[in-house]
Amino acid sequence: VEQDFADAAMPESPEFVSTHAENLLEKLVAHSVNTYSPTFIGHMTSALPYFHLSLSKLLVGLNQNLVKIETSKAFTPLERQ
Repeated sequence: VEQDFADAAMPESPEFVSTHAENLLEKLVAHSVNTYSPTFIGHMTSALPYFHLSLSKLLVGLNQNLVKIETSKAFTPLERQ
């Protein structure tokens, strides 16, 4: 696994997102710990709630910046709450 990430060189030409995603699936996802497994008991990491995936799409899609209220009118008060 270490060797998969040893090369930090930037590619000389752009690659398709699908090619990059395929590399991530082969090198990253395939060797990740399956925290969703019913037999997984994590010391510090456990399975996320079932609704996490749909909420993450919403949060990523909104792309809010919580640094200041001007860039996150609703999320800043929500974070305080």
